[in-house]
Amino acid sequence: KNIETPKKEGYIFQNWSKDGLDYDINSPVNKDITLTAVWVEEPNTPNTHKVTFDFGEFKKTQTIFDKEFAIEPKEIPKKDRYTFIGWYYNNELYDFNTPVINDIILTAKFKKTRIIINYDLDGASGTIKTEIDKGAIPNKPKNPEKFGYTFKYWSINNNKYDFNIPLYEDTIIKAIFEANKYVRVSFNTDGGNTINSVVLFEGESLKELPTPKKEGYIFKCWSYNDVEFDIKTKIDKDITLIAIYEKNEEIKET
Repeated sequence: KNIETPKKEGYIFQNWSKDGLDYDINSPVNKDITLTAVWVEEPNTPNTHKVTFDFGEFKKTQTIFDKEFAIEPKEIPKKDRYTFIGWYYNNELYDFNTPVINDIILTAKFKKTRIIINYDLDGASGTIKTEIDKGAIPNKPKNPEKFGYTFKYWSINNNKYDFNIPLYEDTIIKAIFEANKYVRVSFNTDGGNTINSVVLFEGESLKELPTPKKEGYIFKCWSYNDVEFDIKTKIDKDITLIAIYEKNEEIKET
């Protein structure tokens, strides 16, 4: 009959013995006997621990014997626009002369060295994107153009940015526009030929004044509010100019 192999923590079963001698369990039994288990102590096997190097996108592991030391990887982790500054454990720089007594995770830590500046043109044509050193001041781009609007200034987080403050993080610099306002200048020729009105930006001046024609009269000037209109006047509302004539004395009556 088969005899179940006994188990004893910390020991390895060797064989059965009887009266101090190895016993063949296949021997016939014709009387009561007592068998004694023979053991040998398990050899001391050092415990091992897992050291995980966390690169963020992927991981590497080392198996380290208890109280031995982790080996710093020769390959330096790389990250675009960042510089590797070391392996950290519990937010502190890890000392590779520290004996490993349990499983640990070491995380690659970086510091940013380059930042990206995105210029939000708010619907204007073209795109602007640049990369600068962390702590530098970006170049001021050419003012963007947007139909029906006038560019006012650049802003960061709704605050005007004058390109004199260093930037330390990826930043969006937005173009701020103001919708154009228009004014109309109409021409009352007082019976002369028809002259179409002119539309200007608010605050703009006329570049030139038309000359009306009226039979039997000589044009003198344009009048606004009963005074001669100055072409340099900045116009901030709709106005109508009235033609002023004098009778042409050279025309003989028949």
